[in-house]
Amino acid sequence: MDDSAFDSRGLFRMDRRRSHMRTHPHNPLEMGVLGSRGLLKKSEFIMLIGDALISLGLKGTANHLERATGVSAKLRNFFPSEFLVPERRLECLLERTLIIDRTYCDYHNVSDGDMSLYSDHHCGMHKIPSKTVQTLEEHTDEVWFLKFSHDGKYLASSSKDKSAIIWEMDAQEKFSEKHKLVGHEKPVVMVLWSPDDKQVATCGENEVIKRWAVESGEYIQSYERNGVGSVSCGWFHDGSGIIAGMTDRSICLWNLDGTEIVHEQGQGEQKLSDVAMTTDGKWLVSMGMKGEIVFVDRQTGGVGKKVVSEEDMITSFSLSEDNHYILLNLSTKKITLWFIDLDEPEEFHNVPETGLFIRSCFGGYNDSFIASGNEDRQVKKSLSIVYSKREMEKKMSDLSLFLQVYIWHRTKTLEPFTLRGHSGAVNCVSWNPINLHMLASASDDGTIRIWGLDTKLK
Repeated sequence: MDDSAFDSRGLFRMDRRRSHMRTHPHNPLEMGVLGSRGLLKKSEFIMLIGDALISLGLKGTANHLERATGVSAKLRNFFPSEFLVPERRLECLLERTLIIDRTYCDYHNVSDGDMSLYSDHHCGMHKIPSKTVQTLEEHTDEVWFLKFSHDGKYLASSSKDKSAIIWEMDAQEKFSEKHKLVGHEKPVVMVLWSPDDKQVATCGENEVIKRWAVESGEYIQSYERNGVGSVSCGWFHDGSGIIAGMTDRSICLWNLDGTEIVHEQGQGEQKLSDVAMTTDGKWLVSMGMKGEIVFVDRQTGGVGKKVVSEEDMITSFSLSEDNHYILLNLSTKKITLWFIDLDEPEEFHNVPETGLFIRSCFGGYNDSFIASGNEDRQVKKSLSIVYSKREMEKKMSDLSLFLQVYIWHRTKTLEPFTLRGHSGAVNCVSWNPINLHMLASASDDGTIRIWGLDTKLK
């Protein structure tokens, strides 16, 4: 832009500019505007470019552009601030574009770094893990639980065979057994990672809780209360202690050295299956009376929140990473999603009721997806009839159509994904927190399936 765009007082000649635009309808650059519709003023564009250069750390280049054009100085000297492009405006506009792209992308499941301004963004179904890429068969009985480490490099599983296994992922994203943790006298119902991923805690069924070192696989410490077994376990948010749900429906807390922490909370009405602590350490979360999730404020010891209104028994729950959502599995085959700060739950209405859902989890980009295993007792029961070998193979093939992993979007009413492959009930699923395209499932068939992207899908 030359100085002729300004009058003797240095003010921008808006009338002359409009007249110039009318006489040059096919030459936007000469009109002082850009874009096919002439909506972007050339002066604004130059200011945006300068702002972008500064954001990229190229202040010298931005200063050179300013000296060459003089646009910013002249506009800032003679126009009120409300008529000028605000600082970092280009960043704001570009971020808004990416946010809009994410919002309207039905299956959005890529990291922000994989998005580009060069083209409109769209994730197809192929961005959801739906293909078995590996099957792990080292357990000798039903696999009841599994969980990825926080850094996504390891997977831990527990089984009816009284063991837990720590799996390590290599550079090709294949898992192999790192350590088999043996020492429980009963089936291991749960295995959970410490916040720093250096240790795991295992919970024996109606037994003790054991702590193990991940790197060496060595046993470190046991946690128990005389005469009372444990049914679930968890970690303090900072890794400084262990939480347990007990067979007498109470909750027990220990320091890592095994000393019990006084915890004033009454016994629940139903047998506990899950306990947890929010990642900020503020709330201790457990199942209370039938159909209740109780949030206990750790500072006051009083009940801080209650998420009530479920008429049916809650069998398990899962917290989102940001502590805003809690996912409930009910005995009536339903899954309900609650926004914790609201009184009313958000419920999935399109969940196919093909069997008892076992454990669900959040996963994918920004925990936008829900994954769950399931069990169809009716189909499983039919296998008790005596069949020929060929008929049995056919029945097992039919069974795999019902014993599946389901994936839904958390907020959008899309058809659920169904992941087929297991020949036994799918007890638990875990979504890799780092690799958005990796999911693991544990089954009564004694296997663990690792799910990845199906490149044939679009």
